[in-house]
Amino acid sequence: GIRVGDLIQELNLRNASLATEGAVQILNAMQYRNIKSLDFSSNRSLDEGFFQELGGMFVKSDFKLEVLHLENVDITDSLAEKFLEDVTDSRTLKVLNLSRNGLSDATVGPICDVLDRCPSLDALYLHYNKITGKGG
Repeated sequence: GIRVGDLIQELNLRNASLATEGAVQILNAMQYRNIKSLDFSSNRSLDEGFFQELGGMFVKSDFKLEVLHLENVDITDSLAEKFLEDVTDSRTLKVLNLSRNGLSDATVGPICDVLDRCPSLDALYLHYNKITGKGG
């Protein structure tokens, strides 16, 4: 039968004070759901474990996420580089928001790879980062 959880298409956890352990538990619980939109913005305690788990989901063929908001999560350049490498495997992601993270020119290469290799991507938000004209 149909469970209520299978009907949820959007999960907004913006500013929910989530740490990595709780966020990973949520990711594991939603792996086989029909969630199309996910917002973890302003959860600034997320660390490498969260981004590895989330990135790993993009390589799974049944992961159909279309919108991902990771604004103001304090992702570092090195974590963003690893995460974006996994995002390039997505065939469904349409919107990616990495704004307000302090990302620098070091992430420009991985960002370009996403733009080149993720054909479904329609919008990429990078405002209020530290990407300069030289990097961009």
